[in-house]
Amino acid sequence: FPYTTLFRSQELRKLALTDALTGIYNRHGFDKHVTVYMKKYPEKHCVGVQFDIDDFKLINDIYGHASGDKALQILAESMRKFFPDHAVLGRNGGDEFCIFLPDCTCKEAEEKLVQFTKQKRFFVYEGEERAFNISLGYAEYPTFASNRSQLMRCADTALYEIKLHGKNGCMAYREGLELRVRKQLGFAFRD
Repeated sequence: FPYTTLFRSQELRKLALTDALTGIYNRHGFDKHVTVYMKKYPEKHCVGVQFDIDDFKLINDIYGHASGDKALQILAESMRKFFPDHAVLGRNGGDEFCIFLPDCTCKEAEEKLVQFTKQKRFFVYEGEERAFNISLGYAEYPTFASNRSQLMRCADTALYEIKLHGKNGCMAYREGLELRVRKQLGFAFRD
């Protein structure tokens, strides 16, 4: 009986931190691990990454939600294979994913993130391969951020800049980007 209770407690803890569909951290699990790391090593440079599947709604609408789920699982698996074990991998929800690369700079991560973005990815629908792409933004702590939340917002800003310029790309956050993106989004909303 005590073993069963312990097992259930561990299982519940894992379920609370893990995304059921992809097996990587959910938003809560990701945030928790990154926050602990940043508090433990406040002086170390690190990179936060935000990305999503381009035109994911079309995948669900045209091929069905089972195909959309498959694309999400394939993307999570490619993350596990591509990034080192010490990287923290997460799914924010929907088709939005995040990565935390400890003890590195944007310059050190750039080539690897570009390679990851350019990887060919496919899901199978009725026996045929269907390609899908991602857009990715990333930012560096402490260069542009003083905490996890700010770091991921900067990465998200870089992601939106890619989205505004045709998708299927990769970009690092830089000073002044947020103001430009907000202006462009403002024009888009007015149009």
